[in-house]
Amino acid sequence: MAAGVEGRPMGVKAIATWLNERGILRRGRRFSTGGVHDILTSTTYHGLHHFNRTDSRNGRPRPPSEWVPFVVPAIIDEKTFNAVQALLQSRAPKRIAPRIVNSPILLAGVARCGHCGAALIQNTGKGGQYRYYCCSRRLKEGPFGCKGLRMPMDKLDGIVIGEVTKQILQPEHLVGLLSDYLRTALEREDRNRDRLRQMRQDHKEAEAGIARLLELVEKGLMDAEDASMRERLVNLRFRRDELADQVSDLTRRLAMAEPVITPAKIEKLALLLRDKLHHGPPDLR
Repeated sequence: MAAGVEGRPMGVKAIATWLNERGILRRGRRFSTGGVHDILTSTTYHGLHHFNRTDSRNGRPRPPSEWVPFVVPAIIDEKTFNAVQALLQSRAPKRIAPRIVNSPILLAGVARCGHCGAALIQNTGKGGQYRYYCCSRRLKEGPFGCKGLRMPMDKLDGIVIGEVTKQILQPEHLVGLLSDYLRTALEREDRNRDRLRQMRQDHKEAEAGIARLLELVEKGLMDAEDASMRERLVNLRFRRDELADQVSDLTRRLAMAEPVITPAKIEKLALLLRDKLHHGPPDLR
């Protein structure tokens, strides 16, 4: 490490690991990849510091055009700083093929490290040719933070897909799942039919209320310009039309028959899901 550019090349993670293994702290905390990257990319170390980088009112970063440059004593020369930036750029994930970077990760947000419980995230090797699941804590802090090992992404994905296929996508298990679904659907249908009967009854009552008001007006027992009568009539008509729409919608939904489960359909579903899990596009998986 002390050999600088003459020493063995080290990436951001390796530098954080080296520092943490030796108990070196930054502001009382262990180093992380983010902290090391901030240091390596800070122009302050070659003599150019910037003020006004964040808005003091809300803590949000300001655009570079609003930064205020200020010359400070340099620790390294600008040539060395630029060489570091070029090396960082050459190792940046942006240079990995888009088909790899943009591919959805099957176990993202699901898989956890068995050692420390931190989330497993994508880690690449050989310039993005190989992909792994790696403990996020180990990736940030190195072996000092967690002893967990990384695993090839295809291998862990295959294990999980295999277990899902074995435990869930078997015809006998799907029968139970679909039977539960149909039982729930039938119970829901019974409740909807009761609702439909009640809505039809309420619609009839609204129609009858309108008819009674109009009859009172025709018989001269109520003034057609009476404000309270007009308000009641408007409300009843609105209620009638609203119920008519609800009755129509629920009748249409009840007319759509629930699917019938057959052994052939279950086997076809199981085969389709297995194929999609093993060979489908990543986002579908």
